[in-house]
Amino acid sequence: MWFVEEQVAGIVEAVWTSTLDEQIDRVADLPSVGLQRRTLTGCVNIVGAWEGQVVLQIPVELARRAAAKMLTVQDGELVLEDIQDATGELSNMVGGNVKALLPQPSRLSLPSVVEGQDYNLRIPGAVCVSRMVFESHGSPFVVTMHAREGT
Repeated sequence: MWFVEEQVAGIVEAVWTSTLDEQIDRVADLPSVGLQRRTLTGCVNIVGAWEGQVVLQIPVELARRAAAKMLTVQDGELVLEDIQDATGELSNMVGGNVKALLPQPSRLSLPSVVEGQDYNLRIPGAVCVSRMVFESHGSPFVVTMHAREGT
């Protein structure tokens, strides 16, 4: 595999610390409640010498707190688009740093963000190569790496 999972975990931790000024913990797996509540999923595609996706799944409460910090506003001043934008930017920051680990040339897409409850994300032609669960203030979030089959 082209990456070491610990490197990607370090990227997630560095983005969280530098952007949100919060420490996160890596946990073995999702708690029993998992991400079954309202969630935002941010995804960036990487194309070039390696092809795949970096996906961030984050509960809306945690995404809201992140958006308030990133935009330096009070929680009550946020609208859904602010929370979606913050989720997209966090996905973009993680994806951009992961891209730096990849063989070149590689390009990063703009982030896509989906918000809802009880949905599945499927990336046709890709396989999950890494799944890491983190926790911030008791809220779990998941970062997955998908690679195009045969990459």
